[in-house]
Amino acid sequence: MLVAYVVTDVLGMVPNGLDPIVVATLALLAVASVAASRAGPLQEVAAGAFRIRFFEKKIEKLEDDVGTLEFVVRGLVTRHMLSHLRKLADTESDWVRFRWSMYSELEHLQDVGYVVPNDERGLQALISDHEHSDEEFHLKRYLQLTSTGWEYLRAWEKVSGEAGKLAHI
Repeated sequence: MLVAYVVTDVLGMVPNGLDPIVVATLALLAVASVAASRAGPLQEVAAGAFRIRFFEKKIEKLEDDVGTLEFVVRGLVTRHMLSHLRKLADTESDWVRFRWSMYSELEHLQDVGYVVPNDERGLQALISDHEHSDEEFHLKRYLQLTSTGWEYLRAWEKVSGEAGKLAHI
């Protein structure tokens, strides 16, 4: 304050009849006001940077969650089970031969709600009709995809980068 008084007095900035202390105070208030008005954008930049860091952390967490989901989705079905689903979706030929491992895979797909039997005998029809035969048959004769099975295939398509394989259906 003393410096402002001396500067205004020495430079002759104090008009006649005005108290130099009042002028110096007003000058300091003006400078403070200008400084405060300039601080607004700086504060906005700082707040913006904080928001950016906040969203970057949220995005990193979402990326971690997506990675976890990809792992879980890939773990729900084996590549053989995925092949059965694709056969039922017409993205692969549905010709198969009966194998007990295939029966177990189809049983799992039925248990998670991805397929349902077409035959009232259920999956038992596969055993009855083909257990002792090495002939190929159409898998679609015995099973069909459920809406959940279709959703799973579409989700798999997205996370695996195989987009477009189900587009024709």
